[in-house]
Amino acid sequence: MTVSLAFLDAGGVTGAEIRTHDWSGTTFGPPETWPASLRNTLALMLACPRPMFLAWGPDLLCFYNDSYRPILGYRLSHALGRPFREVWGSIWDDIGPLVEATLAGEPRTLTDMKLDLARAGRAEESWWSFTYSPVYDDAGAINGLLCVTAETTDRVLGEAALRESEDHYRHAVELNPQVPWTCDAAGNITSYATRWLTLTGQAPGEPLGDGWTRAVHPEDLPRTIAVFGACIASGDPVDVDYRIRLASGEHRWMRARAFPRRTEGGEILCWYGVVEDIHDRKQAETRLRRREEQLRLATEAAEIGTWDLDPVGGTLVWSDRTKAMFGFPSGASVTLDDFYATLHPEDLAATRAAFASAIDPALRTTYDAEYRTIGRDDRLVRWVAAKGRGVFDETGRCVRALGTAIDITARKSAEGHLRFQIALADRLRTAARPLDIKMMASASLGAHLGVGRVGYGHLQNEGEVISVERDWCDGRMPSLAGVVRVLDAFGPALVVELRQGQTLVVTDCRTDPRTAEPAFQATWDSIGTRALIVAPMMRSLESGGLSLGGVFFVHSDAPRIWTDAEVGLTMEVAARTWSAYAQAEAEAALRELNATLEERVAGRTAELEQTHEALRQAQKMEAVGQLTGGVAHDFNNLLTIIRSSVDFLRRPDLPEVRKSRYLDAVSETVDRAAKLTGQLLAFARRQALKPEVFDVRARLIVIADLLETVTGACIQVVTALPEETCHIRADLSQFETALINMAVNARDAMEERGTLTIRLECRAPMSPLRDQGGQADRFAAISLSDTGIGIPADHLDRIFEPFFTTKGVGKGTGLGLSQVFGFAKQSGGDIAVISTVGAGTTFTLYLPEIEPDQVPPTAAGVIEHPTVSGDGLRVLLVEDNLEVGRIARQILEDFGYLPTWHTDAESALADVERETTPFDIVVSDVVMPGMGGVALAQELRRRRPDLPVLLASGYSHILAQEDAHGFELLQKPYSAEQLGRTINRIVARQVALSEP
Repeated sequence: MTVSLAFLDAGGVTGAEIRTHDWSGTTFGPPETWPASLRNTLALMLACPRPMFLAWGPDLLCFYNDSYRPILGYRLSHALGRPFREVWGSIWDDIGPLVEATLAGEPRTLTDMKLDLARAGRAEESWWSFTYSPVYDDAGAINGLLCVTAETTDRVLGEAALRESEDHYRHAVELNPQVPWTCDAAGNITSYATRWLTLTGQAPGEPLGDGWTRAVHPEDLPRTIAVFGACIASGDPVDVDYRIRLASGEHRWMRARAFPRRTEGGEILCWYGVVEDIHDRKQAETRLRRREEQLRLATEAAEIGTWDLDPVGGTLVWSDRTKAMFGFPSGASVTLDDFYATLHPEDLAATRAAFASAIDPALRTTYDAEYRTIGRDDRLVRWVAAKGRGVFDETGRCVRALGTAIDITARKSAEGHLRFQIALADRLRTAARPLDIKMMASASLGAHLGVGRVGYGHLQNEGEVISVERDWCDGRMPSLAGVVRVLDAFGPALVVELRQGQTLVVTDCRTDPRTAEPAFQATWDSIGTRALIVAPMMRSLESGGLSLGGVFFVHSDAPRIWTDAEVGLTMEVAARTWSAYAQAEAEAALRELNATLEERVAGRTAELEQTHEALRQAQKMEAVGQLTGGVAHDFNNLLTIIRSSVDFLRRPDLPEVRKSRYLDAVSETVDRAAKLTGQLLAFARRQALKPEVFDVRARLIVIADLLETVTGACIQVVTALPEETCHIRADLSQFETALINMAVNARDAMEERGTLTIRLECRAPMSPLRDQGGQADRFAAISLSDTGIGIPADHLDRIFEPFFTTKGVGKGTGLGLSQVFGFAKQSGGDIAVISTVGAGTTFTLYLPEIEPDQVPPTAAGVIEHPTVSGDGLRVLLVEDNLEVGRIARQILEDFGYLPTWHTDAESALADVERETTPFDIVVSDVVMPGMGGVALAQELRRRRPDLPVLLASGYSHILAQEDAHGFELLQKPYSAEQLGRTINRIVARQVALSEP
């Protein structure tokens, strides 16, 4: 029986293929003969949109629908009607057991099974979810299986990627020092990182909701909850600091921040936040605030203001104290223009120039200025002392300038008042009459204070009336000379204070309650007075009390705020003038009684004063004469040798032997003259030291042998030296001279019999000396102890004074210890002395010790050539003295050098910059107008560190106060040979250092 093939109509492409497929080679036969169970199952499968296949019959021949076709891949061309095991042979090991179970009547459902379908003919990873169901024939027996499948590869891979991302995020969160957290719109914690549990020791789940608050410090909890709640309510970002209790029990500062997540409509869905540890920052801020508070208290206690300028941004910051100095309120903002605008016109140019130099990259001077300000709001004139310096970046641009300001108005006023009082005292001594004293004092004080009227008023009629005999006026206010007024008309309250001996101070007569009543105000207006100082002149009564005898008044025609210094000066002038006036009156009376006697006494006194003055001048001239006479004597002797030798050298027929003898005499005489000037400089502590680094211990061993010769055979020299090395940087010659001077003093104190002990202590602190604080720096302490007679306590403070000596005449000059003291101070150290009368004395010389890594390596020896040859070396000669410059240039040319001579450092520096052929060495004088030799050498070291510099000087206060700053120094006068050999040695050393 044949049936209709309508069951294939809904099968699409696959249905058409089934219809046309040749089924004659199968057990099925043509589709028209297929059983109803097969046809029904096929109709159901072909119409289904989901991928399905059917395996039917004993051989499980394959049928499938259109949705399943892509799954077959390259198998599609031969899969229809082929055995199921043959079609999916590559995965049969995976699905075979499932097929057997299904055919046994056990449906199978699998989810996300990984299969390698190799749909494109190559291995692939894919995941599938499917259901195997048994299919029954017309007789009700299982005759196949039906599979409904779906590929889940994208989902499986997506879920895996999501898990990986979540795991990565979880690890990142747990490793983050911050603690992420979330909460709902009501503020209840919904998630947190486990680091919170590690920090606080809370149990899992405990921080949820509001459980996290149990870890917050009780003192911080109310404020934290208030801030958190306010932000949750308003939607503003959360930002609050609080302390939490750690699992260890200690507390640390945390900062919590959070931002809301909103819907498109703006409603808050939840909050995302983090908690970060800010404990270290909080502690640093606390320390900073403490230091700032300490600095503020220190500056306030010292009455110091501060200022800070940003030249780039143009901002200026003043402390409140600084603002007050310029008449600004504490809350006012200021600019650099405000600063210049409030400067006194007479001080503006100098102050502007000083500040410009401080922020100039080429100058970088220390800003140190004193100037007057005119208060912007109060118009008061104040004196200010300002100091500061600029801060420069790596490009040399000034990026900041800061410093301090001190109100020195009181000091300036006191200095001015003191000068005024001295000048006034000198003037008063010249007054011929008592009345002149009053007028001099009035005129001087009025001009000094810049007021309109100053004078004295005397009380009459038992103190009820005041009259002015004479006064001083500047022309703005009328004179009160001859005016008589009832005292109470000026205000009874003022009169009561005057009678009690109190000085009256009124800044404005129209506002002061003691003078503002109309009746009293009319009196003050009638004499044109708005402000005043009135000092009472008290006189003694026979009963022993005091009464008001007069007043000293200072009047201003405008309101004025009187300073304490002005009031004090007025009172001082009034008292001194009153005393001088009374004394002058008494002296005038005495002169009338003893005119003749006084004239004789005055004449004799003047004669004695002239004699004493002449004696003092003679003593001064004698001392100067002795010094200059000795110097002149020695130099005249030296000049005599030079002059005589030069005269003989001019003779054309002079034999070579005698010529050589005269030349040697000139050279030796120059050396003696140089030694003499060196001694004078050493006496004045102005010698230019030549510091070098050496081992103190090694030098003491050598010097100890020398001291045995100096002290004599009866004095035992003992050394107590450590095993370690100890290096200092000092002038070796001066160091040895200082030790010899101390040893000679010890020898004399022991009367050439005893023990001299030399000790060395390395890395020693220096104890306080001569009312100065000690220093904790490292010093080499060299002690010389003797067993002599000791030094009396009343002499210890004077032993370092030049010429002070306790030895007999001819046994000492008193310069030895002065040299030691001067050498120690110039070398950055000091000298201490401990002495017990009858037991001995210990002198300890402290010299700064240098660190081992600062000890320079021993330089390789530079060969000194027996003859000097310039060999074409280019020498830049800088010498402002024309005679010295010409002879130095001639010496260099004669030796074969190629000198270029400049008379100032500035042009020499410019020559170095533009010279295409580099110089081999620079030879410069030290003392020159403008930039000196040391400054030139330092600038060349900065610009051209490979260019050596030789400094030449007879004397320089810079070298005396410091040293040659690491540059070679050639002392004047020098010989031609010395100049040439020194140049060659420096250049050879520079070449050796530059070689690899």
